[in-house]
Amino acid sequence: MLREQHGKCAMCWEEMSRPVIDHDHKTGKVRALLHGKCNLDVGIWEKRQKMLEMARRYLSRFGT
Repeated sequence: MLREQHGKCAMCWEEMSRPVIDHDHKTGKVRALLHGKCNLDVGIWEKRQKMLEMARRYLSRFGT
């Protein structure tokens, strides 16, 4: 996988010295290799998407 990504993070495409394996927590499926920080950022983004969807559903109940 590291060779396929040419030694670069699959998210920011910068060189990696210590890649981490990113995976889907629901399925366990490996997605790609990332920098540690990029991996944390992906987790935060996934949580924000869930929160945004909950907020959208909540607001739609009030016609907003």
